[in-house]
This record gives sequence, structure tokens and C-alpha cells, in this order.
Amino acid sequence: MFSEHAVGESIPGVQSFLLPGGETNCSFILNQLFQIGMHSVWVEGGAGTMSRFLQEGLLDSIQLHFAPILLCSGLSGIQLDPVPRIPDALGFVSSSYFLLDGEMLFCGEVNYKSPA
Repeated sequence: MFSEHAVGESIPGVQSFLLPGGETNCSFILNQLFQIGMHSVWVEGGAGTMSRFLQEGLLDSIQLHFAPILLCSGLSGIQLDPVPRIPDALGFVSSSYFLLDGEMLFCGEVNYKSPA
């Protein structure tokens, strides 16, 4: 368990990590998991979580689910810094689309390229 605040009681079977500086640092989280033997991680989260991992260049692939419902205005999906030119935008090496019971699933391998 990763927390921005000190954890009170320990939970049997759960290892706790205090995030340095009291803020989410995705590289720190992945390094801690690697040190305890985890070499593959599934990150599931909302706009903030996915944006942080993408900004730090830490996602190999991404899956986006689109459903035909509206849940109010909500938050924007992924929030990244603006790019000055389209060639500088984050893209995908490969991608696939799947239809699943009226929903769509996008799967893409992230391409972190250096801006031209």
C-alpha cells in the first residue's frame, strides 16, 4: 500500500510505503514494487493516475474503455501538457479496437518518442 500519510496500524500481509515528499511519484512506486520482486504491474485508475504515469513515460500499453452512457460532466480523461505540433504528440506503435457488448475497447502500445 502506498500512502501520502503515515499509516497507523499495519495490516497483516500488506506492506506499506510512505511516498516521499507527500505526493504521488509513479517512478518511486514502480521502483519499490520492482525491489520486492514485481516485474509486471497493471495500473488501473482514473484521469489523474493515468495522466501521471503517462507524463512520467511509465506505461508500455494502455487500454481505454468507451461505453454508451454519460455519467455527468466528470473529469477529463487523460490530462497531458499541450504539444506545440502534432508530430510531437504522444502516439502508439500499434493499436487495436474491439467491440464488446455495445462498448468499445481501445488497446495501444505507447510510443514515447523524442520531440523532433
